[in-house]
Amino acid sequence: MCKVVSAGQMVNEERANILASKIEKVIQKGDVHFLLGGKVRKENWMEYTLLLADDEDNAFMNMELFGPVALIIGYDDIFDAVRIANKSDFQLMSTIYSNSAKEIEIFTDDVESSILRINPHFEEGLNMDAPFGGWGKSSSGLPENGYYDILTYTKPQVIYGLTEETFGD
Repeated sequence: MCKVVSAGQMVNEERANILASKIEKVIQKGDVHFLLGGKVRKENWMEYTLLLADDEDNAFMNMELFGPVALIIGYDDIFDAVRIANKSDFQLMSTIYSNSAKEIEIFTDDVESSILRINPHFEEGLNMDAPFGGWGKSSSGLPENGYYDILTYTKPQVIYGLTEETFGD
């Protein structure tokens, strides 16, 4: 018996229900097969959700979900896996589970994603001093966190013509 663990609280009830609805729709459409999770619990906590795709040509490949959802897609070799990963328009985070140094090297060299994770545990968080921001349609400009925060949350401005005479004091 597998105990389903909640991953975390969604920002609000609306976001939790939108994610649950997207999961339900792609399952009903037949794009993916449901493996576990997918439920919203009390106070907008979303269960880890695991889905299986028959192939890479499914609606879930190009959805930016912002929730605890993983989609498993089969591949022939590491080059095929990289090709599939790079096919997505949303390139925030990509993960590999492998014991092969060669596969990990190919993954880190060739996957087009702003955050690459190698054999992570679900409990691992992200380093809040590291840049956080996607590529492709997952991007909204400069990355956040650490040094980049000051660039993200400010807008440069130049003012010409300010002299002591400007204020007349």
